Amino acid sequence: MSNIPYVIHIGGNVYLDSNGSIIQDPPQDIPVYDAPFELPVDPKMVRDALKEVKDVLKDINKNRNEYHEDVVEIFNTLSIPLDLLDVLDAVGKIAGHLSTVGSVISIAVDLAKLFGFLKEGPSSLELLVDKRFKNVEKANYSVQDTLMQLLKEGFKDSGLFAADANIYLNQLKGTNPTKLELESDRNRLYNSHTVHISKISLLLGLGTWFSMFNQYDHTTVFGKLIGVLYTMPDGPKGAPVQVTMPKQNENYFDHRLMAPMVSKVIEDYLFGIRAIAPEYRSTIDFRDNIKDLARQISTLAQAIRKFVLTRTIYTPYHFSSAVLRADEVTFDSYDWVKGIYKGLRVSPYCRRWPVGALDIRYHDNKFFGNFPISLGIYISPEEIKDFGYKPTKGLMNAQWIPPAILEELTAPPGINFDKKLFIIKNPEECAQAANKQSESDYAKLLAVSGYYELLRLETLLRHESTEPVQSQTVYCKKPGLWRNSLPSNNVTVKSKNIIGTGIIKASAVQEPQEFFASASIKTQSIKRARPVRYKVKLRTLSSIQSGSWTDPEYTQFQWAQYESDTEDSGFKKLKLELNNAKLLDEFTLISDWTSSPRDKSIYQQGTAELTTDTFDWWIPVKSKSVSPHSPIEDIEISKKMLVHSSFSPIDIDVMPPIRFNKLGGQDWEGEKRDLKKQKVKIDYTLKWTEDRLTVNIQNNPEYRNFVVFLVIEEELIGSGQVLHTAVPIPINGLLTYVPQKFFDDEIKAIKNAIQIIIKYSKRYYVERTPNPIDPIIGWLRPEDNFAINFDSINRFVNLAEKYNPELLKEILSSYEENH
Repeated sequence: MSNIPYVIHIGGNVYLDSNGSIIQDPPQDIPVYDAPFELPVDPKMVRDALKEVKDVLKDINKNRNEYHEDVVEIFNTLSIPLDLLDVLDAVGKIAGHLSTVGSVISIAVDLAKLFGFLKEGPSSLELLVDKRFKNVEKANYSVQDTLMQLLKEGFKDSGLFAADANIYLNQLKGTNPTKLELESDRNRLYNSHTVHISKISLLLGLGTWFSMFNQYDHTTVFGKLIGVLYTMPDGPKGAPVQVTMPKQNENYFDHRLMAPMVSKVIEDYLFGIRAIAPEYRSTIDFRDNIKDLARQISTLAQAIRKFVLTRTIYTPYHFSSAVLRADEVTFDSYDWVKGIYKGLRVSPYCRRWPVGALDIRYHDNKFFGNFPISLGIYISPEEIKDFGYKPTKGLMNAQWIPPAILEELTAPPGINFDKKLFIIKNPEECAQAANKQSESDYAKLLAVSGYYELLRLETLLRHESTEPVQSQTVYCKKPGLWRNSLPSNNVTVKSKNIIGTGIIKASAVQEPQEFFASASIKTQSIKRARPVRYKVKLRTLSSIQSGSWTDPEYTQFQWAQYESDTEDSGFKKLKLELNNAKLLDEFTLISDWTSSPRDKSIYQQGTAELTTDTFDWWIPVKSKSVSPHSPIEDIEISKKMLVHSSFSPIDIDVMPPIRFNKLGGQDWEGEKRDLKKQKVKIDYTLKWTEDRLTVNIQNNPEYRNFVVFLVIEEELIGSGQVLHTAVPIPINGLLTYVPQKFFDDEIKAIKNAIQIIIKYSKRYYVERTPNPIDPIIGWLRPEDNFAINFDSINRFVNLAEKYNPELLKEILSSYEENH
């Protein structure tokens, strides 16, 4: 599986990974969650806006004490208070961090350490929320005292839940409670969860986020744009909704504290339930609560689009009905002879068509200041200049200039105009351009509104409600591998029969190896009231395909995928698949469902007999020939073929017997030859004490080289499925050192065989008309650059001897005469 646990499809082939980064296409092996609501604007605009904000959030980490000028300029343009920079940055980090921790958390890891932002004292996000509270109060926002108090109480309550869980977690570290004590603690913590989840749910309820609306704070811009301002609650197929001015003191949606507070609450909640039941995804504890919270956050995210984020939308009538005065247009010159204007266009001082996007709650009179809006109304250029009206503020352009084609208005008969007047001849094009600009502005406003941060938290919760693709209770260290070289012997290695050359032979030295492996595995901590159960097995998988060796991967036998939950829209469920055709054999070490032993260790030893695919390591050496009496250490291995592996320290519980004096992992380059299916025997010991399981394996050198998987099967309580955690153990029991010349001769022989096949196929085409299913060369084409191996050569020879042996003899005779 990818390191990215999931991807969010926000619409229009725009994807966000769990870290909030924009990606082109999601990896095939990870789940993709569709945003619950379609994008209301062009996905390309959204992608560009998100990238701009993402770049800004990266830049703020360069200097935490002082905002960079470019950062300030960008966020001023986006009309967002600067302290939200830190909020969005923190929210994004939390969503990304929690998603990663949630997918790989193990029972032996200190949760508080994983949550680096949860230290003694208030967390960084808690400080940011406090700062937002103070800024809201300082700005005299119309958030009534009752709502502010409710938010503060809910905010503090979520922190109390996390604090209770953290106290329990710290107490658990230094104690070894009995089953009865664990059950008692579990009941107490679950009761605490019941109390706190009701308060958390209340805080995330849509009705909590309504406060009184003061019309008098929104007269400068919002009030003047009624009629062309729209919200975009639906996707591209849904119609925009025209905004009306809320009534005075009406309770209206208010999201100004939402992004940081919701993030802090979810941070506290997930930390709390992880402390209570770290494996809650496997045991489905709290699943219904997590799903309910995800739905609530989805509703809050959609409310941002439904109530407060707006954009201007114009119709052609807004331009066709306009009559512009002479000082609202400009031109390059006037042809007095023809009576026409050259370069006639709308003046940059015309303020009839304000275009852009605004946030009803953030962008009030105080924000806009001296920024009069004159939708469809004439304001003289002199007034604009004299009073210093700004053309733009935030994402609103009061002097947006349409790409208008102007024409002087001819007075009707009997009427004289005292001044020249002008009309627009292309109103459809002007409306289209205005709406395209406001669509881009809306995309930018959406990117910094907290909407996508809420979507990421909502998707995180949706993913947390699923069973894990990777065990939350089993952690496998890299197995320790050692070997001991036994006395060598002389052998003759042979190639397969190669057409035109025959069988190539060479003397080689074969060195059997005693092999010892030790695998250390951590299972669920015994400090759990509800233990997870396991079985332990050894498995071998098919590795020989069409006469060639393919290194086995356990995902070829069991693989996991997430599919849509047809019974719960928007959520997914884990599906584990088995391909029994890949399984060669298995040997059960622990057959009954067993939890990590509390009172008495489990100890076993014996010999496992398994059918498996085996091979011989053929390792190239420089010597033209190898003396049967040459000690192995005197053989000079070709430097160009040698792989210099740097072995990392191996964390193991058992040291091998002293005779195993070499690391057993592959530190050579070689070829896997002489493939066979064999019955092999391996000696094993198993010791399982509390959460520490150790399995040691020792080979019998006569069984050569193969791969065995140590598999921990885990029962998933929610679905009843069995999740496998597999540790591959490569057994290197036989090394054969072969002269480099043998491999060189093989390569040369194969090249000659290719030429013979090409010559044969060309003659064959001339002498008869083959069809696509021709038995000899229906699978060959002379123009191909043949990628021939031993198997394809043998296949050709067998078919040619069967269906046209005379031609084959002729071609071989001609080849031998010329060589």
